[in-house]
Amino acid sequence: MTEQRYKSRALTQLTGVSAELLRAWERRFGLLDPERTEGGHRLYTEDDLAVLGYIRSQLDAGRAIGGLAAEGRAALLAAARETATGATQRWPAVANRTLPAGFPQCLPSLDRATIDGLPCGVVQVDAAGRVLLYNDTESCFSTYPEADVLGRDFFADVAPCCNNPLLRGRFQAGVAAGTFDFTVAYTFTYKLAPTNVLIRVLREPESGTYWVVVQPG
Repeated sequence: MTEQRYKSRALTQLTGVSAELLRAWERRFGLLDPERTEGGHRLYTEDDLAVLGYIRSQLDAGRAIGGLAAEGRAALLAAARETATGATQRWPAVANRTLPAGFPQCLPSLDRATIDGLPCGVVQVDAAGRVLLYNDTESCFSTYPEADVLGRDFFADVAPCCNNPLLRGRFQAGVAAGTFDFTVAYTFTYKLAPTNVLIRVLREPESGTYWVVVQPG
C-alpha cells in the first residue's frame, strides 16, 4: 500500500501549525523531511505528520521548540510512535462496549456515567464551539483531561486539526442554519500518529448545543 502524502495546506489543517512554521522548522532544525514534486512542491509523509503532532502536543504542554529540536527528528519520531502504540491499544479496550438504542439522538437523556462509558469519544459544545462536556473515552484518546478543555474552543484549541472549512466551516454553517446532522471521515492527530476516525456532529434542539461523536474509522 502506498503511504499517504500531505501537501502543506493539508498538514496545516491537520495540525494547526502554519505553513511558515513548517518551512522554518524544516530549514532551521531539520525536523521535517518532505519529498518534492517535479514542480518543487513539498509533500509531507506520515512520519512528518507524526513528528509534527508530537511537537504540537509538547508545545501545548509548555516545552520550547529549541529543546525539542535538540532531541532530533529520530528521537521525536520514536516518541510519537510510542504514544501512537499506546493509543492503538486503547481502542480495543472499549470496542466490546455497546451503544445504547437510539444513539446518538439519545445523548441528552443519558446520565454522565453512561456517556463516560460509551465506546466512542463524545464532546458537547455550544454555538461558539466552546467545550461543555468531554467524556472519559475522548480524554483517553486525546490525553486531555476534561478539566483542561472545558470552556476552550474545541476547533481552535483542543482539536486544531478540525479548525478548517471541512469541519469548523460546516459547523458554523449549521449553527447559522439552525439545524444539522453530518458525518465526516477524518484523520485525527490525537497528539500522535494519524488516527482514522468518523466524526458525527449533530444539534440538540432543546438546549441549542451540539454533540461531536468520534468513533474509529
